[in-house]
Amino acid sequence: MVLRLFGGDYEGEALLGTYLGEKGAGLRLGESDFFEKTIMADNSMCMDLEGNFLIRVWVEDSTGRRYYFKKSTEQVKSLLQG
Repeated sequence: MVLRLFGGDYEGEALLGTYLGEKGAGLRLGESDFFEKTIMADNSMCMDLEGNFLIRVWVEDSTGRRYYFKKSTEQVKSLLQG
């Protein structure tokens, strides 16, 4: 599997993503590989440029399919509430 984007859904139906891998070419994951990303409350990903807060987190593969992180809505809410 090739992960192409790491991103999130924001309030107001906005979404933002960051291309993964060298020069945005994607990140190839083998059968037993995993992707890990830490988001802190002061991370710029927590709010978009319009001031909308992050709601949930996902990755997108090279076919355009999005995979939402389990319980990301609850985890993001907890993170933003401090």
